[in-house]
Amino acid sequence: MVDGAASVWDLLLLGVILISTMWGMGSYGLYEPHEAHFAGVGREMLTRNDWVTPHLNGGRYLTKPPLLYWMVATSYSIFGIAEGAARLPLSLIGFSGILLAWQWARQLWGIRAARAAAVMLTVSFGWYIFSHQLMIDALLSVIFLAQLYTLWRALCADRAQSGGTRRWWLLFHASTGLSIMAKGPLGLGFAILMLLACAIWLRDWRLFLRCHPVLGLAIMIVIVAPWATLIEMRNPGYLRYVIENENLKRVVDKRWPPDYSGVKVSWLGFLGVTAIWMAPWILVLPQVLSFGWKNMLSRKPASDEGGRWLKAQPDAGAQNTALGVMVLLIGSALPVLLFLPIPARLIYYSLPAVPPMMLLVAGWWNGIDGDCFKKGRWAAALLFALAGIAVFVSGFILPEKLAWVSELMAAPHTIEYIPRMAFLLGLGLFFCAIALALRRSNLALGALGSFLIAALAVNVYGFSAFDNVMSSKRLVQRLDPAMGDDCIWVSEGSAEIGASAGLAYYLGQDKNGKARTVLIMSDDSRRPPPAFPPPAPDYLLDLPHLNELWQSGKPVLFVTDFKRSPKDWGSATAPRLPDNAQRVDFLEGGFRRVYFNRPALERLLKSGLKGDQ
Repeated sequence: MVDGAASVWDLLLLGVILISTMWGMGSYGLYEPHEAHFAGVGREMLTRNDWVTPHLNGGRYLTKPPLLYWMVATSYSIFGIAEGAARLPLSLIGFSGILLAWQWARQLWGIRAARAAAVMLTVSFGWYIFSHQLMIDALLSVIFLAQLYTLWRALCADRAQSGGTRRWWLLFHASTGLSIMAKGPLGLGFAILMLLACAIWLRDWRLFLRCHPVLGLAIMIVIVAPWATLIEMRNPGYLRYVIENENLKRVVDKRWPPDYSGVKVSWLGFLGVTAIWMAPWILVLPQVLSFGWKNMLSRKPASDEGGRWLKAQPDAGAQNTALGVMVLLIGSALPVLLFLPIPARLIYYSLPAVPPMMLLVAGWWNGIDGDCFKKGRWAAALLFALAGIAVFVSGFILPEKLAWVSELMAAPHTIEYIPRMAFLLGLGLFFCAIALALRRSNLALGALGSFLIAALAVNVYGFSAFDNVMSSKRLVQRLDPAMGDDCIWVSEGSAEIGASAGLAYYLGQDKNGKARTVLIMSDDSRRPPPAFPPPAPDYLLDLPHLNELWQSGKPVLFVTDFKRSPKDWGSATAPRLPDNAQRVDFLEGGFRRVYFNRPALERLLKSGLKGDQ
């Protein structure tokens, strides 16, 4: 292994990366539905002191394993319940993936490649987005990278027949167990497919025996079984529901409710968003794949007739590197190829492919100044220059073109950040191209990385400008003081319960410390509730009971779905409203419309708070 001594410059680089990863994470409201879902479940774990059964909006939420929920709840217990504390685990998870990429690249190609890998992963579009949004995919991606790394270390130790083989296989199985606790059976599927791909390439089927499968299964059982047993005991039918509905039926696009249509894409769109997640480094994909393929072929380990790798082989370090490149190519391809034929392919399913691809890009970049990379370097310089010009020019064109997009019309300040982003991104790409042409790859990476980190820091303010469309924070903060703790909030519902849970999150606790909840309409076939194992959640409400509540003399608010666009109103898809509902518009609500019954409207008028239209 190459390694290479780290220096104070690496500490400074990683410090800057840590700051950029955590920058502004508490400065904007929780986006709905996904961020509100994870933040809400973590909050109720803490307030209920129930770390076994996830709850959301006062009812059980039986969809995912608990690892990320536990991390969010732990963060709350230390820092208090707030957006920054909710997102902190994801920021640290994203940074841990960067650290692992830095270490692995250092062992494969040296310290120069390590620095490149850290910068490349930090500024890749997908890693930035999912390190700043409270979703589970960055956590799964880091665990996936850990599976790949421990697999590589186990293969290297196995090839050398050293004493460390068993330790690395046990770490591989432990990371698989954590993956199951993060996302379910998918982590086990990843592990099996990794081993299968390695066995096929190395023509070594005894690999399945040498990986200590029995002990590995025991480790995974120790990690998963305690929680799985407890939640099944407290919620009979949970395991069957999750395995069937959340996994098997999702594969064939039969999962209920079908609440992911907004992020589902065609196979061509899936490849397109994968390229976006890897941007801007996707521009050098052909060179990187060629580099990886040649390196993987160059030092393929030899084996005897029994399938055992020969111990005394020349250039063992190069063979370890070839094994690493093989594992990274498998890791880059596996998440894409696995989900490509699945009908329910969602835009973020390919994110685990990003870290291993960034490592391969760093390996290629490490030798880019050499004469053997001349054609690839000039091709990269040309593509970076063209991309820089295109992005820079788009900063003058896009604001006018996008001004008529309904989402941006509801958050017009967002458009102000487009020219700034385009200016920084365009200059970074263009300066990178010039430095590459001059065979100054360090300068090229430094220039592009600096401009991209600056652009991403600016984009945090774009997140904040857009949160009145994607978050109910501003709306609740404006209305709740006027309405009082006893006001009943009703949500039209959405494709996902997490959208309505955003309202509940910002309503907080009442004077007695009890978490407030939101009632959700259940009888609209376009917004079906989940079919968890019984009993049904208490927050469901149909239209006849809503009308009774509306006339009860209690103050009641009705909030429509945040995903509704203006074209929905006045059509057959318009929401079913309670009788005699009085509408008041608030700019902080984005597309949400708020309707008041008479007692709620009287409170609004008495407070002096008025709508915006």
